Amino acid sequence: MPASPEGRLDRAPAGQGRARALRWAPVLAVLAWAAPAAADDAEPIRVVFRAHAGCPDEAAFTGQIMARTQRARLAAPGEVARTFSVIITPAGGARSRGKLVIDDPKGPSASRSVSGTCDEVVSALGLVAALAIDPHASTAPKLPPAPPSAPPPSAPPRPREPLPPPPRYDALPWWGPISEPLPVIPDPAPPPRWRLAWGFHAGGASAVAPGLARTLGGFVEVALDGGGVLSPAFRLGMLQADSGAVVVAPGEAARLALAAARVEGCPVRLAPVSWLSFHPCIFFEGGALQASGTARVSSVPSTTRPWAEPGVSARVAGEVVGRAFLEVEGGVGFPLVRDTFYFAPATTAHAVPVAGGFFSGGIGTHFP
Repeated sequence: MPASPEGRLDRAPAGQGRARALRWAPVLAVLAWAAPAAADDAEPIRVVFRAHAGCPDEAAFTGQIMARTQRARLAAPGEVARTFSVIITPAGGARSRGKLVIDDPKGPSASRSVSGTCDEVVSALGLVAALAIDPHASTAPKLPPAPPSAPPPSAPPRPREPLPPPPRYDALPWWGPISEPLPVIPDPAPPPRWRLAWGFHAGGASAVAPGLARTLGGFVEVALDGGGVLSPAFRLGMLQADSGAVVVAPGEAARLALAAARVEGCPVRLAPVSWLSFHPCIFFEGGALQASGTARVSSVPSTTRPWAEPGVSARVAGEVVGRAFLEVEGGVGFPLVRDTFYFAPATTAHAVPVAGGFFSGGIGTHFP
């Protein structure tokens, strides 16, 4: 204010004061609007944290979020907020497995799992939570706090341990890629387990009759699933073979029928692809071989002889749909009882050979 000649301070004219107030009014209005807007930009969040001994605590996880973005704050009691729940469990050795579940009161929930050392898991889940709050959050690794200061000069200096390498994370956030591609660590394979199966086979065999005898049978199986190459399988089956009427001479026909049980063991399983497998096997077959025939217009009495046959086989099986599978099998057997069946006086109907082959195809299902 200008001084009057008498040394008093005169008041500015009323019109001039109002003009100055009007010039500053827009600026004051913008500042008054911007201040609460900046305060309201941070999203309220709530953290629930549980980890095994030796892991960083809840404060370390919350610090990972706050260090990457300024758009988050802890929610006040009773305030509506997204909840970030973390559970970290041991995964064998020095590794841990962590799971983050984000519960949104205004939308669907989401979850993400990672594995690594405990520090890596906390850092990775902190990054995932920060990006869920702020897509522009910092993705730079947040290293643990520096070690305490060196001891007094009187004490010998302690060597400083090297900082751990930057953590690697096992999955990308579900809302899109971040600045650096991250490797994917597959979930651990389930432990091997035994499973049951049953099915039916049909095919042909050469040692039972002069020609190719038709075969029909069924089986039950117990097999180790998920054990890699050393995944044995064991089968118990029933088999019937019938040659039908085989003409061996004018007016003379023979018929041979086999009823046997088969025990089969397959020590290894080769699987070039997940749905296809190859099994080399050994087997033993035991039962009875019955021969009957007709000579001109009369019947020939039937005879029954024991049947015993070890052998080797190979089987290829493929999963089709659900628990069903198809398979084909072939092999060679070596009969231990080698009888000769003939019509008197000297017409040979069938002589059991030293070795005979067989093949079959089948369908089955396994459970569970």
